[in-house]
Amino acid sequence: MMTTDDLMGIKKPDMNEMKEVKVKLPVRQLLKLHYMKLTSSRTFSDVVSEALADYFSSHESRPEA
Repeated sequence: MMTTDDLMGIKKPDMNEMKEVKVKLPVRQLLKLHYMKLTSSRTFSDVVSEALADYFSSHESRPEA
């Protein structure tokens, strides 16, 4: 069965695909991330990914007001 997305030629995104983004951060946050990178011997990408995952998981567990 064809879905509306198939008929319109829209492909569903691969939610596990890695994408590159460019962001501007306050220097204080950048230094904290860099410190985490240096003290954990991981790549900057890994540190940022973990920080974002922690941030989003803490916001998902909050009850809606």
